[in-house]
Amino acid sequence: MARFRIVIDSELPPEEAWYPVMDLSAHDQVIPLTRIESGMVSAPDLTDGHEFVAYTGAGPIGFRDRMIWTRVDPPAAGKPGLAHVVKHGRFVGGDVTLTVEPRGTGSRLVWNQRWQLPWAPEILSSFSAPGSRLGYRYVLGRLLSRKRR
Repeated sequence: MARFRIVIDSELPPEEAWYPVMDLSAHDQVIPLTRIESGMVSAPDLTDGHEFVAYTGAGPIGFRDRMIWTRVDPPAAGKPGLAHVVKHGRFVGGDVTLTVEPRGTGSRLVWNQRWQLPWAPEILSSFSAPGSRLGYRYVLGRLLSRKRR
């Protein structure tokens, strides 16, 4: 399983940086060619054990990812936020651990992902991880730039 890490420093305080990244309804609008088919909730309604399914593709050509949040602990009163989601898709597997911690007057978001293409040889997961990292970095930046709705 390949691994990658993304670190983003934000001017937003941790509670405000957490919200757009954890708001599944925003993912539909920001992640290219992806829509949440079931389990769409906003950040305050996201809890341990929450399951959702996302479809990525164009028309009938695409794949579904089933994901389960195993931990959702938002930042509060100077305490970092911590979340963990496991991807159970046939096309993309792995997991993500996200922390959002105070940093000066803003915050630091750290995204650690284990990336696997269950249908392919392990070497393909390793070769595809850098491109995936760039895609996730782009999406996280777009989510953080959104105003809370």
